[in-house]
Amino acid sequence: MRNRITGIFLILMVLAAGFAYAGGQRERADEAPPETESADETRQADTEPGTTIGTRISRDEIATVNGVGILREDFETAVAQTSQRFQMQGQPVSEAQMEEFRAEILEQLIAEELLYQDALSRGLEVSDDAVEAQFRQIRGQFQTDEEWEQALEANNTSESELREQIRRGDLIQQVVETAVADSAVAEITDAEVQEFYDDHPEFFDQGEQIAARHIIISTQGMESEAEIAEARERIEAIRQELLAGADFAELAREHSDDGSALQGGDLGTFGRGQMVPEFEQAAFALEEGEISGIVRTQFGFHIVQVTERMDTGLVPIAEVSQSIREYLGQQKQADALSEYVERLREEADVVVKG
Repeated sequence: MRNRITGIFLILMVLAAGFAYAGGQRERADEAPPETESADETRQADTEPGTTIGTRISRDEIATVNGVGILREDFETAVAQTSQRFQMQGQPVSEAQMEEFRAEILEQLIAEELLYQDALSRGLEVSDDAVEAQFRQIRGQFQTDEEWEQALEANNTSESELREQIRRGDLIQQVVETAVADSAVAEITDAEVQEFYDDHPEFFDQGEQIAARHIIISTQGMESEAEIAEARERIEAIRQELLAGADFAELAREHSDDGSALQGGDLGTFGRGQMVPEFEQAAFALEEGEISGIVRTQFGFHIVQVTERMDTGLVPIAEVSQSIREYLGQQKQADALSEYVERLREEADVVVKG
């Protein structure tokens, strides 16, 4: 569905920002909940490495990692917020994918806990100054105290907890960097770049492209049929002039209702999927130099002329080799980190309670 390690990096990125989920608020599975302290009081409780960042009344755990619980409410928050992120990126999670998606998020939280515990076992540290600098950077994104308090409340956290989340994220990032460095990831060779280019032509095919120009009589803001009919009459009269041999660029500069008029109607080069459907269909159906009929779109009435047709094929490898090299390097690093997390998990006591 999605590369698991990509999800790990997503969690780390959000943790570094401090507002991902109210995670980091974990508890040892064998500790009893406080019975006398209020939620506000326990929120300010001192923390110990590897135990809790704040405490909660509920101890419903979905999994434990070496005795450290991952709370179900943290998991559900992570699911909701990560799903929202994918939706904002145009990749919504469907109902059919949700079960697998939830399983991946749980694996990501387990991986995060494994990496954090590994950081503690290595004796890694983050300076208070570094934490405070990141904290101030986050705080600076909110103009008023009210906005800041609302953000903290919405993320079920406090300033002290946020600082601990930042520290935790930095410790994990140190382990990630160490794991990737220890893997001795080799440089990407020219042969690997060539192989990727040859094996994935769909990534580099520019497809058919055309250069075109147009004249538009806008119908934006027109409400009456009479106004629209008048606009159509104007564009039809212009088309007759073109068919009679008038210069397209001159008529575009004189009559066209958009910014391309200054360039004689020139729209430059474009491929499929870049223009509104009605315009695209008409333009790609034209031969070079041919003048279209009247094309109506949501913007108005158009006359289109294709000035050049190009079957550009694949982008030359020289233009994309650096991008391929960077992509393959990132993949190798992701694979190295994934293997490292798997080794940590094999040595850990991980219990998924479902």
